[in-house]
Amino acid sequence: MYDIAIIGAGWSGLYAAKYARSAGLSVVIFEARSDLGGVWNFSNDRDKITVMKETISSSSRHVTEASDFEMDGTAGNFFSHKEALSYLNSYSIKFKLNEIIRYNFSVNSIRKNDDLWHITSSDGQEEKARNICVCTGVHSEKSPIPEPINYFTGKTQHSGDIKSASDLAVGNNDTVVVCGGGETASDIVDLLSKTDAKVIWSIRGGQHFFRKTPFRTGLPAGAYDKNDAALDEQATLLHRLFTNFLKSKPGMRYGCNIASSNSVLSYQGHGVSVWVNDIPWFRQFFNKNGHALDHVWNKRVDPKPGISDVQGSTITFENGETVSATMIICCFGYKPSFRFLPDELQTTKPYLLYKRIFNPNDVSLSFIGFSRPIITSLPFMAEAQAMYAAEVWSGKITLPEKSEMIREAQNSHNKMQEYFLHKQTNLDIVEPITYVEHLFPQAKMSFFWRRPSLFVTRIMQLLTVPFSPLLIRAILHGHESIDPKRLNSYRRPVFNPHRGKQSFLFYLARLSINIGIARLIRLDDALDSVALRKLNKRGATVLTKEEETGFSALAAMWFRKVLNS
Repeated sequence: MYDIAIIGAGWSGLYAAKYARSAGLSVVIFEARSDLGGVWNFSNDRDKITVMKETISSSSRHVTEASDFEMDGTAGNFFSHKEALSYLNSYSIKFKLNEIIRYNFSVNSIRKNDDLWHITSSDGQEEKARNICVCTGVHSEKSPIPEPINYFTGKTQHSGDIKSASDLAVGNNDTVVVCGGGETASDIVDLLSKTDAKVIWSIRGGQHFFRKTPFRTGLPAGAYDKNDAALDEQATLLHRLFTNFLKSKPGMRYGCNIASSNSVLSYQGHGVSVWVNDIPWFRQFFNKNGHALDHVWNKRVDPKPGISDVQGSTITFENGETVSATMIICCFGYKPSFRFLPDELQTTKPYLLYKRIFNPNDVSLSFIGFSRPIITSLPFMAEAQAMYAAEVWSGKITLPEKSEMIREAQNSHNKMQEYFLHKQTNLDIVEPITYVEHLFPQAKMSFFWRRPSLFVTRIMQLLTVPFSPLLIRAILHGHESIDPKRLNSYRRPVFNPHRGKQSFLFYLARLSINIGIARLIRLDDALDSVALRKLNKRGATVLTKEEETGFSALAAMWFRKVLNS
């Protein structure tokens, strides 16, 4: 019998096991496959949901790797599935997790009897545990293909069935419609742009985009340098002193646009009229694979709104335009599955769990890795949740009464819904900064005052480390728990994404001037207004650098100098 039985040996399961073992608990991990890694353990088998062969992470290394175990940086700031799997294997060896993983143990059912959970495998094996932690991930089942797309008489594919570029098999007689605004859709659009097929990208309800690295002239469409500055590392607590992330980042939006597209007029990161929505910046899930937009801007890919009707092979879009297509690729994502749980628990909604982790009706059942952040990464969220869960499992944190947990979970969900303006299509998406502060409210001031003599060092560290698992560890345990060389590797990209060293004071002054002036004159609002007016008045499909004139051209020229200085 075990203290904790963890279902799944992917990123979340390994983190949960590591922190549970560190708390002195007996742990076992049940993994259905013959190796760890979850979706990052690539397989050509269409029955196994994994990333594609060509997939490169959309979140950078520093906002993904564990707080206490560094990823090999030789691959650059972004990693392939092979590099991710190598990292997770090394993590497992480092923390001796490989010895507690039961491979080829496909959990068929979990039932509770006499305060113990009975776990039964598909081949009849049975184990017992006091607590269950479900870490099977958000990619358990493919989302179904909805109406009216299911009436299409051509070939229809779910993106999960595409394992590599060779699976596309299209030519110059094909017209392919890619549906969806997420990062998988970007990957597939990028692959299709290299074929002879006509490519249409259909997004319903609009989308916000961001790039992995800054826009650089001279690179092929869709290309980027994995060693270039990671844009998701350019958000620190120092930035929060000058702008409000929860109020659309005033003073920074125009900079985000130009870094992602080379234009201050790329409204919502893309400047595509048919993809514009009324959701403020930072209140929608970001597609961080914005490099695929290059193919839209150079007119290789035709952008369209959502599909409103399908008759045979003829597709009608929401703006009334029609096209005859040969293939539709549906990038509508996945959903979690809890079929192995008792009937009454199979419909568990992770967003209504206490802290999005614990079942308030029975706290011996927990779920880790089901909350998707609009920035940072899923492993960032999973490690924070594993830290908290281990404190509960070990008795260091006492959970409130059932009624209080239910009330707090509902209130937390309502607040997140209000933040996203009740326009979420996926209720498990969260704003990670608010969530982590909710998870660890006791850490807000202890970071500064644990040792007053280190106040200045602590404050500089806190302000200059990107939002990452390492930052959480720094807040909870202090900078002395972190290798100084590793800490500097985090701070260096923030201080200087491109060249030379910059002092803390110089960087502080630069941020205060650039963001402060932009906020004072409401530059973001002015440029957004210009962009929307051009989109509406001219009926333009796409706004690019060439559309910059007058005021917008001056603003763009200024920020390009800042970006490259």
